[in-house]
Amino acid sequence: MQLLLKRLQKQKQLNPKPYKKESSMKNSLFLFIVIYDYIVCGAGCAGLSLVAHMTKDPFFSTKNILIIDASDKQSNDRTWCFWSPDDFGYQSSRKSWSTINFKSDTHQISERIDPLQYHHIEGKDFYQEIFSLVSKANNIHFIRDSIIDISGDELNYAEVITEKTSYLGHLVFNSVPALAYSTSPKVDLWQHFYGYKVTTENECFDTNSVTLMDFSIGENTNRVQFGYVLPFSKNEALIEYTEFSGQLLHEKEYQVELNTQLNAMGISNYTIIEKEKGKIPMCHLPEPNKIDRVIHLGTVAGLTKPTTGYTFRNIQVDSLRIINALKSNQLKTREPRKRRFRFYDNLLLKIISNEPHQVKRIMGCLFSRNKIRHVFSFLDESTSLFDEIRIFLSIPWGPFLRQLIKK
Repeated sequence: MQLLLKRLQKQKQLNPKPYKKESSMKNSLFLFIVIYDYIVCGAGCAGLSLVAHMTKDPFFSTKNILIIDASDKQSNDRTWCFWSPDDFGYQSSRKSWSTINFKSDTHQISERIDPLQYHHIEGKDFYQEIFSLVSKANNIHFIRDSIIDISGDELNYAEVITEKTSYLGHLVFNSVPALAYSTSPKVDLWQHFYGYKVTTENECFDTNSVTLMDFSIGENTNRVQFGYVLPFSKNEALIEYTEFSGQLLHEKEYQVELNTQLNAMGISNYTIIEKEKGKIPMCHLPEPNKIDRVIHLGTVAGLTKPTTGYTFRNIQVDSLRIINALKSNQLKTREPRKRRFRFYDNLLLKIISNEPHQVKRIMGCLFSRNKIRHVFSFLDESTSLFDEIRIFLSIPWGPFLRQLIKK
């Protein structure tokens, strides 16, 4: 491909912005090189969020944009939740709440988080919303194909190689982990969860509040366990069992834990509408491979908070940063995370791994002695050092000190 491009460039046949739909390339008797302004590898949250923000800005209406993914994104494969004053303009935000519940053996807290709201978006609704925007934009196209590799090109293009063909772009945005690392990063600690979306015969749920963490359900001190409840109506909710540990469970083990949680909530007569299962790495992933003219997105770019797994809000903030940078032609490397937040995360991750029985106590103090919206600001890494000192003074020091001196 590179030799071909060199030859075409010498012959002055290379147009920097030719454009042709995939269907017109099939069975072509002549060679036509398609070079896109932007190629988005992966139609997940990160890639589609960037595209969504592009569709809302006239600057990108003249840019040729290609999205590539192996899936057609028709299934409800995941949900995203985030706290924010607004929903970033997504119509697919199905439900929002202003009150957060926290429970443990010793604490039960219910608190409003105004001006924040806790938002919920289902994968299928999100995909449908973004692909509806794409279908109305003549300059954005989606191709279903498996991506094999991405490489930088000395002629100032990046090449995306798929099972069927290859594509060239001035910039490539990648959120596919397999394309970002030479070998899969080692993960020793996971946030893994299993949930049911249920309907009940009786009115079982308070629609005004979310139970973010319910530590009263867990009895195994060697694992961090808690429940999570999102009520959509008085008779419908997503109920999840969540665990922080290095070992994933078998399907039946998750079901046993979840059924125990449902029984503790007094819910016996219910119908399962959907099941949800997932895992999120709880670690600082290594830096992805640097490839000329390729910008990594999402979890690959380090946008997943290691200690919580929350990513959606970070992706939206990052997408808007990229949009503004592209418009000003000043796309720079992301600012690194503040070192102190990385330090805080590492300490808590060590406690989760080495002293999991302490986590319930730490979280109980954190949520009972601080406003929940202040805790959220801390988790968003938007607090001052003074704010962080106040937070650390509210929680047990012992586990953190032990991790500090532990080799």
